[in-house]
Amino acid sequence: MELTMGLQHQQRRMIQVVMGLAFLSFLAGGLTLLLMVPAQDAVMIRLATDPPEATVQIDGVTIGQTPISTILPEGEHELILSKEGFKIIDRKIFADPSAPPSTNQYRFGLIPTQETLTRAEKSRRIESLERWIEEAFKRGDYVAPERDNAWDYLNLLQELDPSNPLIPEMRQRIRRVFKQQAEMMHRHNDLS
Repeated sequence: MELTMGLQHQQRRMIQVVMGLAFLSFLAGGLTLLLMVPAQDAVMIRLATDPPEATVQIDGVTIGQTPISTILPEGEHELILSKEGFKIIDRKIFADPSAPPSTNQYRFGLIPTQETLTRAEKSRRIESLERWIEEAFKRGDYVAPERDNAWDYLNLLQELDPSNPLIPEMRQRIRRVFKQQAEMMHRHNDLS
């Protein structure tokens, strides 16, 4: 009788230990992923959204809410961002260990669904996009990096406010910069 009670206690203790380890590995999902990925293939990815606190899924696994940093193996991954009242973003991202860190940073502007968009929210969102457009232009990020450049922000602004005068103005400024760069390259090639 004592022997059976001792075995039952050991089994119960073993189940508790296994459950505890399972819970810890769930909490340390990113760490578990890191342990499975060789160090040279691990890439730190940073994700941010406006507004923040969007749920992040990578390759079908929910990993948290924005803003978030996570480690991914090198290669293409499916990213899904969702937040109640906003359109779902479903994109492919690429984790590139040889790229500069800024290439592995993604910032997304969430687009409110028409049902949830109030006048004040729309105004705030437009102001944010206008600021991001100007900042990207000053940095020289006209069409790259992907989804963090002036042209992509102009596209988002056009969805919210198609008649915004900044859209044609900035598109013209970007075209002018590219035209000047092309002319300089052409002159440089003529001198060679």
